[in-house]
Amino acid sequence: MQILTSASNYASFSLQTGTALEESNSHWAFAVGTDRDLYCIQRKHTASETTELFVLSSTTM
Repeated sequence: MQILTSASNYASFSLQTGTALEESNSHWAFAVGTDRDLYCIQRKHTASETTELFVLSSTTM
């Protein structure tokens, strides 16, 4: 995960780190919350056969 800062006009990173997720493909969508939590949405090929949401907390990354 890499987050660019608006204060640096998107030239510097405030965070560069890996995540707890394996490599992904087009079955996934991602978003970062205002609290810097990472929201991961798996849309296809899930264990439950429904859309699944995972939240990676910024406090534990």
